[in-house]
Amino acid sequence: RYSAGYGLLEILFRDRSIYDIYVDSPPGSSPVYINHEEYGTCITNIYLTEDDMEKLSSKFRAISERPFDEANPLLDMNIEELGIRVAGVAEPATFNGLAYAFRKHREDPWTLAKFVQKGMFSSRAAALLSFLIAGQRCMLITGARGSGKTSLLSALVTEIDQRDRIILMEDTAEIPTNPLREMGWKIEHLKNQPPISRKQGYELSPEENLRAALRLGESVLILGEVRGSEARALFEAMRIGAAGNAVLGTIHGSSPYDTWDRITNDLGVPPTSFKAIDIIISLRYIEKSKDKRMRRVMQITEVGNKWTRNPDEEGAFFDLMTYNERTGREEFNLSESKTIKDICIRKGLSENEFKELLDTRERIIDDLLKDSRAFDDLLEVEHVVKVNREYQMLAEREHTHKVYQAWRRWFDSYMDDLKEDMEELHGG
Repeated sequence: RYSAGYGLLEILFRDRSIYDIYVDSPPGSSPVYINHEEYGTCITNIYLTEDDMEKLSSKFRAISERPFDEANPLLDMNIEELGIRVAGVAEPATFNGLAYAFRKHREDPWTLAKFVQKGMFSSRAAALLSFLIAGQRCMLITGARGSGKTSLLSALVTEIDQRDRIILMEDTAEIPTNPLREMGWKIEHLKNQPPISRKQGYELSPEENLRAALRLGESVLILGEVRGSEARALFEAMRIGAAGNAVLGTIHGSSPYDTWDRITNDLGVPPTSFKAIDIIISLRYIEKSKDKRMRRVMQITEVGNKWTRNPDEEGAFFDLMTYNERTGREEFNLSESKTIKDICIRKGLSENEFKELLDTRERIIDDLLKDSRAFDDLLEVEHVVKVNREYQMLAEREHTHKVYQAWRRWFDSYMDDLKEDMEELHGG
């Protein structure tokens, strides 16, 4: 355990319930600490010496083929076989020695139903997000680091129609593309130059990759994180529709206004281009107890285009869903949504048909949650993709008020087959 692989860290790397691991400088001065899915922030009994840290640095340099020394004191890379993102810092960027932060990616893609189970939002909110994806809207997910932006983005990918082509751009591979491809999604994965990389010519810049992506044909365009000069080109693509069906991305922020302020003032995107965003999803941590925080979708906000200077002051932000921290309930306001009305017109849906489809989608997610008590993996993408595919086919050919009954008959048969498979496996 001390010498093989990544030493004692290997134990933490292999634990599916741990998603953040921190090793502070100077080496050996404090224990490794983690963020645990169930128990929150925890202190381990693991101490890494200076020799341990140097061995890790040598291994990371060999894997990444990137410098990590006094001339290049910042490291950003992936341990692909473990699905872990590594951020390293060394002298002279630190006062004393090496420090690391490890972010673990989920091996299987998240699903909206899985997030409902975790309490990130309700099945009603999940149904709304599914409808917005089906409506091919341009959406940004905003939140602090570690709030679940990329995980939610991964879940939204599982709601994209598999007939659509997806072009995904990331500087480190965080969205599990291989499992998604195996399930039937068509994904072209482009690699951006990391923002802290000093090695020119090693990878293409986000702007260059974005131009290439726009030449690859009509596709859903996904940018892992909007953080720099590529934002201007991305929003221009959204505004003119050159990116294809829809554009999805994540950005650091705390609210719709904070997102607008950062994009227009910090990243230099013209306000007219910002109007191309249809929906902003705001994430935040909620304190459940002294030592435990829960990720929560606080707002699903529509961005209007009837403003000239400041969308917040001019009433351009319209909340489709808000989470009331005092009551612990979500509050919806969908009847006045221009985005939903536009989707309904495009799909030929009346207001009542929209409500019926939303109710149906909510009931389907509730049924999945109920039956997942007996089948733990029912909320994983392997099953959810089949559930979504059946729902999409029925929604296209059945009257809206008949969709749920038809889907339920199919689902009962599907669950019977699962039970038979489980019984055969158990009997074997």
